[in-house]
This record gives sequence, structure tokens and C-alpha cells, in this order.
Amino acid sequence: MTDVYRRTLDAEEKEKFAYELALGYYTEDELRHVFKLLPLNFAHYTASEEIRRLAMVKRREIDESDQAVRIHARRAARVAIDQNAKLVQDDDAPARVRMAASKELREFAIVADKAAIEVTGDGPIIIRTNLDLKTAQGVYTIRREEVEEQLAENARMIAEAAAEKAEDFSDLLG
Repeated sequence: MTDVYRRTLDAEEKEKFAYELALGYYTEDELRHVFKLLPLNFAHYTASEEIRRLAMVKRREIDESDQAVRIHARRAARVAIDQNAKLVQDDDAPARVRMAASKELREFAIVADKAAIEVTGDGPIIIRTNLDLKTAQGVYTIRREEVEEQLAENARMIAEAAAEKAEDFSDLLG
């Protein structure tokens, strides 16, 4: 099944289009596909005074909203993730730089996975133990208190990692 592209946007769609343009999260090509606009029509809308005015109003609404910091952090994170992904694949970059970029990407993924698990409640629970599988014999029992302590420790580590990431992005946000 092929996508059906349209020529025009109704008033509500123009509002949404202006909001997404102001938000700046999607690339132009992605935005064109989201709104299913032909390239010529997309260029017409982005150049139109009406959409520019609407986008300016939406940009101000975004900046004055209580979600402004989250939106700016999301933009900065996307740029950082994209740049790290490019570095990992850049054969001309020193190995140390590529490895550091790869580590950053893994850390982003871990924080995102843990945040998703907190929201949905799904996913594995990681419990660290002192069990040595080479020498363990018989049944190994984990007490409930140990599990609760470990979960509390995991939550603390996630919060610390998120705080560190927020500090890392604070200089990008200005």
C-alpha cells in the first residue's frame, strides 16, 4: 500500500503543522511525510506568511510553557544522539572517540529503557548478587529485603544518571 499525499491542509492541520515546525523536532523531510504533503506543497506552506506567523506564535507558546525545558532537552538529546551515532560510524575518528560515543549511546538507551519500564511496569528486573556461579552449589535464596534494597538502589542510580544527563545538556540549552 502506497502513501496518499495531499495538496492542502485544513485549518486544524495548519495549526498542527505550525506547532511541529516551531517545535523543530522533525527534519523537513520527516515533517513532509508526517503531514503527507507533496514537496511543492510543503515548500508552499513553509514559505507562506500565514504558517510563518502561526509558527512564531507556537514557538512563543512552547517557550513559555511549563514543558519548555523538557522540549529543549529533547531537542538537545536528539542532536547529541545523532552526533554520537555519526561518530561511532566514522572510520576517520580515533578509536577512543568512537568508543566514547558508543558508550554514550548505550547510556542513553539504558536510561530510556529504564524510563519506559517505570512507565509501563514491563521489563526485566536486574538484581545484583554476590553469587559466584562457578562455586555455587545447591539452592541460592534471595530475601525480599535484599530485592527491595536493590530496587531502591537501582532507582537511586537511575535518578543520578538522569541528573548527570540533565547537567550535561544544561550547557547546550544555554
